[in-house]
Amino acid sequence: MDPSAVVVDPGAQRALVLNAMDTTISVLDERTGTPLTTTTVGSNGGAHPVRIALDPPTGRALVLTDDGSLGVRSGQLLHSVLLGGSPSAIAVDEGRARAFVTEADNGAVAIVNTQDVALLRTVPVGPYPEEVIFDRRAGLVFVANQGDATVSVLDARTGRPTRTLRLGDTPTSLAIGDHDRTLFIAGAHGSITGVDAATGTRRFQHVMSPRPTASLRLLLAVDDARGTVLAAHGAHIEELDPSTGRLIVTLPLPSTVTAVTVDPVTGGVLATVRGPVDARGRVLGDGSLLAFDARGQRRDTIPVGVNPSALAVDPGSGRVFVADTNLNPDGSSVPPFPMSTPPLNRFLSRLRSWAPFLPPVPSARVPAPSTTGAVDVLRLDIG
Repeated sequence: MDPSAVVVDPGAQRALVLNAMDTTISVLDERTGTPLTTTTVGSNGGAHPVRIALDPPTGRALVLTDDGSLGVRSGQLLHSVLLGGSPSAIAVDEGRARAFVTEADNGAVAIVNTQDVALLRTVPVGPYPEEVIFDRRAGLVFVANQGDATVSVLDARTGRPTRTLRLGDTPTSLAIGDHDRTLFIAGAHGSITGVDAATGTRRFQHVMSPRPTASLRLLLAVDDARGTVLAAHGAHIEELDPSTGRLIVTLPLPSTVTAVTVDPVTGGVLATVRGPVDARGRVLGDGSLLAFDARGQRRDTIPVGVNPSALAVDPGSGRVFVADTNLNPDGSSVPPFPMSTPPLNRFLSRLRSWAPFLPPVPSARVPAPSTTGAVDVLRLDIG
């Protein structure tokens, strides 16, 4: 139920799906999409998974759960450690075998050895840290503190704080650009702040228009090949210059965006959007995966499941994975909805209105979705 994240392990040709409401992680064969195993997570054998991250050198997946535990899984539980303070996000330093986990209620970051999942130390940061990202080139860890609108910067080697970045907007998302070493910080009120990752010097602040609401979180993705940053919310994506925040181009979307990423194979932009909704916010049809080429031209629109929630690409095979919650935005089940009538069926129905003796044309309906979510496995060929 409610698959809210998907990550790909290209080396093992596996996709791992975080089932947020089902207290499980599903492991899929990337080539066929076949579920290989489903593993219950949590220290008590049934906690909801919150985040998932890969540790490629060990071939393991780190799973953070809402009971405060961090477990290492590769189809089966290997190790687990109990953390405190409502852990909310995780970042992995592969070279040092370290994981940095934010403890929101404690205002701290737990540093964990990923080899045996042992807690090494806990470092105080700002109040309510909700996001964390690791910059491997600078050897720094950035922590978004929502309680005081700051970003704490830690030395990944020692775990010690090096500086605090003060913002005018509550930070909600973080991204790092390798092109010019910019830290991008998305704010709750629609601002994007660009900061020099090495020095902490502010480069720009861009305000989205219209500004996102609390229910439309600003999403970030970095296009290192083009040297730009993508900011998505509502029904559009803005591509920005990472040095100045200048708007380069706007990509219009047919509905509310739920995930955005850069396809490393084609160099284009991939985005998932919800299906149409009625005045009460109930989903009326399938969502879509939109594929743009490197020039920003939409090349494909592919139906996916109801309310797609996450997106991942395998750079080796070019396969795209879309997780679908099959739930309304408020978490309620989606009732059956009519499929669009194919042109041939519309023609046959009109023909029968002129000749009633012809047999009726069957009308198709989408069956009520089950309580299980789904993952669409796609391969795109976008020039």
